[in-house]
Amino acid sequence: MDTKTTALVPLTIRAVASPHTRRTYSRGLRAFLAWTEDAGQASFSRDTVLAYLDHLRHKGASAVTINQHLTAIKLLAKEAGARGMAHQDVQSITSIPGIRQHGVRMGHWLSQEQAQSLLQAPDGAHPRGKRDRALLALLFGCALRRAEAAAVTVEHIQVLDGRAVIHDLIGKGGRVRTVPMPAWAHERVLEWLEAAEITEGPVLRPVNKAGRSNGRGMTDSGIYWVVKGYAEQLGFECAPHDLRRTFGKLGLKGGADIRQIQKTYGHSAQATTERYLATDLDLEHPACDYLGVEG
Repeated sequence: MDTKTTALVPLTIRAVASPHTRRTYSRGLRAFLAWTEDAGQASFSRDTVLAYLDHLRHKGASAVTINQHLTAIKLLAKEAGARGMAHQDVQSITSIPGIRQHGVRMGHWLSQEQAQSLLQAPDGAHPRGKRDRALLALLFGCALRRAEAAAVTVEHIQVLDGRAVIHDLIGKGGRVRTVPMPAWAHERVLEWLEAAEITEGPVLRPVNKAGRSNGRGMTDSGIYWVVKGYAEQLGFECAPHDLRRTFGKLGLKGGADIRQIQKTYGHSAQATTERYLATDLDLEHPACDYLGVEG
């Protein structure tokens, strides 16, 4: 790939608002450019992009991954178009259709016992443990995405009508919502804020070896590794988004209204929540249990 196109990558990524999406698109574009070099593809064209998508398919990449890469490449083409690439060439790339995914991925979630053990894993006697207790409370108890947890400030934590909430949180797609907090999650956050003497700004912050935090907020990548670390200690797999899904799964099982789960998630439609939780598949009473025969 020519150096002019390669130089447009930082400009393309800079136009993306979400830090998490910027990292995802950056990885996708780096992978695309590395492939063009290895494959000897010198031009940024529709044929090159289609060949790259075929490469991803043959590697076994999911439809979601392929579409993420394609979206990033289309943004790169638009940036190139703004800087002199022929309109028809830009159009030929941006008109490439995404890959349709049939069916719904089940995703991963924790059992109630696993969720409880994870919440109890941090040592609350130490500053870092107090921070991590608050972190897990926000991810699981409030069903936040990790980027949302990183964005929570002291000012967001309020009490409305006798209920602790995260007030006017800006989430995915710029949607604003107010998230109810369970009492235990609110207590964990307050314990951390008091211990760290935080009165304003980001709630979740890095903690050094001396147990002190500074004014910087945690990155969503830092949040990811905290969750992964505790899960590995306990002997199971878990990422931050698994805690968000666990919130909905355990909430439904406990009798929560799916509309309230939808509001907590920040989904614009209940159908999105139903697909996300795969509510049409009952693993407690599946059809295979009613066959009347044994092997």
